[in-house]
Formats: sequence, C-alpha cells, structure tokens
Amino acid sequence: TGTGAGSASAGRGYSAQEQRNSFLVSLLVLSSAVIRADGKTLRSELDYVRGFVLQNFGANAVDEAMRIMEELNRKEVDIRSVGAQIAGNMNYSQRLQLFHYLAQLAAADGEFSASEKAVLESIAVSIGISAEDMNSVIAMFYKDTRSAYDVLEIKPDATDDEVTKATKTETSR
Repeated sequence: TGTGAGSASAGRGYSAQEQRNSFLVSLLVLSSAVIRADGKTLRSELDYVRGFVLQNFGANAVDEAMRIMEELNRKEVDIRSVGAQIAGNMNYSQRLQLFHYLAQLAAADGEFSASEKAVLESIAVSIGISAEDMNSVIAMFYKDTRSAYDVLEIKPDATDDEVTKATKTETSR
C-alpha cells in the first residue's frame, strides 16, 4: 500500500517511517469499516479517531489521517487483506490492543449496533484474535444479556463459585 513515503526496495526492510505509515493506513481502513458498518458516519466517531491519531502518531499526522478517512469513507474496504497484513506484522498483544480500540470506536457514538458487532467479528478473524478474546472485548461495549458473562469468560449457567472466581481473575488483570 503506498502511503506517500515510498516503498522499500527489494531486498531491504521497511524503514520505521514506512512501517508507521503503513500501520496508520491499516488502522484507518479498519476504523472506516467500523464507522460505516451502521450506515452513518458521526462526528463523535471521527473525533475518536482524531484523538487516537493525535495521541499515538502526533499532531502532524492528524490532518493527513482525516483526509485519508474522508477518502476511505467513499470506498469499499478490504478487511481481509488489511487484516492479513496486520496479523503478519504485529504480535498478538498489539493486535488485541488494536481490536480493543476498534471496539471502543464502535461505541464512540453511544450506540454499538449489531452491524458494527458483525464487522468487528470479521476483523477479529482477519487479524487472528481468538474467539474468547474477541467475545470478551466486544462484551465490554456491546450490551446484551450475555455481556457480563462474556467479559468474565464464563457461561450463563455458571455456579456462584465460578462467578466469584472469574470476578477475582478479571479484577487482578
């Protein structure tokens, strides 16, 4: 994916700047997919992306990132290919943090829709997040009758002892 920084020549690795730009574009592609999932793009969602870019990439990256988001919001995005790139270049912990950001983004407008949940599930598969971790992260933001159980990674018919143990485990994380 060209990001304006140029591409690495065959036989040499990508520079830190090229890696940073590639990750930023991948992050924006997935952000766009989550934002568009419910059929509307709200200022609160774009402000969330803007704040994240500012905090993690600096003020110089914000304007370019918002221009890229504008362009992406008019295109179809390929979650699978971007996800495969991310899965191949980030460790599991980093991918899980990215997924957590995307789940927070889905909730940024105060409504976490079923269509956003479906897009997140697709992203989780494409970036190699386990079903357990995916369900636990989504349950933090997507509220339904199973959310509390999913966050604790227990079944709804868990015993009181299992709930207590899971709660202690969750609070010690």
